[in-house]
Amino acid sequence: MTFIDLPISPLWLDLVQWGKDHYRDRIFAKEALIPTRPGPLYLVHHGVVRLVSQTTFPSALPPHPPAEALVGLLGIGQPFEIVSHPHFVISAQAHVDGTAVLWLYWNELQQWQALYQQILEQFKAQHRQQLLWMGILGQKSTFHRLLNFLILWGKSMGETPGQDYYLPYPLTHAQLGQAVGSTRVTVTRLLARLRKQGLVWQNENNRLCFNYPGLQSLLT
Repeated sequence: MTFIDLPISPLWLDLVQWGKDHYRDRIFAKEALIPTRPGPLYLVHHGVVRLVSQTTFPSALPPHPPAEALVGLLGIGQPFEIVSHPHFVISAQAHVDGTAVLWLYWNELQQWQALYQQILEQFKAQHRQQLLWMGILGQKSTFHRLLNFLILWGKSMGETPGQDYYLPYPLTHAQLGQAVGSTRVTVTRLLARLRKQGLVWQNENNRLCFNYPGLQSLLT
């Protein structure tokens, strides 16, 4: 499964220029919070956006920081929307320096009908990805959740030289923990185990690489 890329076409460039002309375009430094609200459609046209969910459940226990979960990584040409919910808040953050996002409404997008259809297909692909991700989070074993997450994101969004894949974006161990419902310490320990087996490693761009047949064999 792969996401549908929006090509850098004259229509896409026209949309980006429209965003700049209408002051709907902003550039963000790494880790900056991107102002969002329910209603508009947001499009990433440079860099990477990280979506994080933060729970707002009241607790009878002593105060703890709200639980956070990584719920999405969006690259160039990918859309996102923000939903309102009483028990969690979705925030958007710049995952890399120079991330650029423009926003508009669906009725405004209709003047670019070809892009309108492509963005609908993007949302469908994201929905399929989220269903697979939720299935992974339902597994009891943290080790299996981590293996399946690496395979899912490597095969759907990463790149591959032969039987090896690497994740599309750098992720810290804490962010991997947020993605699989675990902790940074646990992810660090599990990745060290996989490194000793020669199944995962970092490339020169600090992106996590893995051997697909090797990880798959651990799941059987």
